Amino acid sequence: MNQKGQWAKLFDIVVDDTTTLYFTDYPENIFYGSNTYVPYPIVVGDIAETSKPEVQTFNVAVANIDRQIAAYIESGKILGNDIKITVVFMRYE
Repeated sequence: MNQKGQWAKLFDIVVDDTTTLYFTDYPENIFYGSNTYVPYPIVVGDIAETSKPEVQTFNVAVANIDRQIAAYIESGKILGNDIKITVVFMRYE
């Protein structure tokens, strides 16, 4: 069976103990779990694959359209924090 749709990435970006940003690279809001992921220009850099069971380092580039991200960077709250990326398949009807 061949399903029509596309893959979407969901990003949980931890800012601090009380704030997490929920973004997606999909063009519409995605409701997943108890969170709403909003469309935002975001790109994941290359993730190297190795045979070792270790966490890989990679870059995530996020646009700064509304200066929201710049405020977090300037405050020093966001750099080096955890990001969870979940990949989901969005089926077309």
